[in-house]
Amino acid sequence: MEPLTKRSVQLLKTLYKKGKSTSSYTLRVKQDELSQQLGISRQALNVHLRKLKNSGYIRTGRGFIDVTEKGLNALGVSTAPAFILLKIAPAK
Repeated sequence: MEPLTKRSVQLLKTLYKKGKSTSSYTLRVKQDELSQQLGISRQALNVHLRKLKNSGYIRTGRGFIDVTEKGLNALGVSTAPAFILLKIAPAK
């Protein structure tokens, strides 16, 4: 597996942060808007998206980008639900 470049990690983070959590993280955005947000050309964005897709980090389709479980794992984001239990002692 090819290591992620700094730009690819930045792109994955942007997709994750702007995506909406369902069973996956989905982003509905135009590529020209996303390339402007990242400060890169649309052509450069397409190169990075293709690499991420071919490596299984994202899925793309007409008008959407999904960050896959593999992509979330690469970011260190857990896809499993977490529960935090706190035991609070009453004040005396």
